[in-house]
Amino acid sequence: MESTGQCGSGGSQLCVYANSDAYLAAAPEGDFDTPGEHPLSPMVPPMSKISFVANILLAHVALHCGEISAVKGLQKLKGYLF
Repeated sequence: MESTGQCGSGGSQLCVYANSDAYLAAAPEGDFDTPGEHPLSPMVPPMSKISFVANILLAHVALHCGEISAVKGLQKLKGYLF
């Protein structure tokens, strides 16, 4: 992916948003459906780009939820709400 040129010192969050938007706008139709090798581990079966991103987003949220609950438990607070 090429940078949109909006990156410089500071403003990295806006830079990520701008580059993400530019990439998504320029991606050819069907690009996210094509299966490919997992970029982080060759042991994971091939999956589409959209599946890879969705798995990372879902796992990321779940892991943080567990981390937050564990820290709350260490503080003698109720972690999960159930």
